[in-house]
Amino acid sequence: MTGEKKILKILQYLGYSESVAELIQKHKKLLLYTLIGGVAVLLDLTLFTLLAAMTPLHILVINTISVFSAMIYSFVVNAKINFKISDQMMKRFVIFTIVTGVGYSISSLMLTLGSLVELNPILVKVTSLPLVLIVQFSLNSKITFSDNISSKVPGGQ
Repeated sequence: MTGEKKILKILQYLGYSESVAELIQKHKKLLLYTLIGGVAVLLDLTLFTLLAAMTPLHILVINTISVFSAMIYSFVVNAKINFKISDQMMKRFVIFTIVTGVGYSISSLMLTLGSLVELNPILVKVTSLPLVLIVQFSLNSKITFSDNISSKVPGGQ
């Protein structure tokens, strides 16, 4: 029995209908990416909150530290566990960093705008996360962790 059939059997045993089990199986990379991202978000928010409460650092410096710490965690875990890739890791990490930079820019813009109208920076940070997740998942799944990264990114191998 293949791994996919075992997972389907376990899901059915847990009471999921066959169609729900198949749907979960079909989107397992997305679900695992979301779970890994959820842990990365917790890391990001925890660092952001602690640093905001305990240091005099500007919120954008704090955001940089928290976002990039979560990024390193997310890249390593997604590469090894979710997408099971080990080739061209430096290229993939550079692309992942660029994608994270896009998310960072979105959250930083929202934090800047929020500070102009004196909104709570933690609330603004939390509010930015769904948009950042959608943008980053779309880019990472289509480019960073694609099976044939060389055809998607200039520079070949």
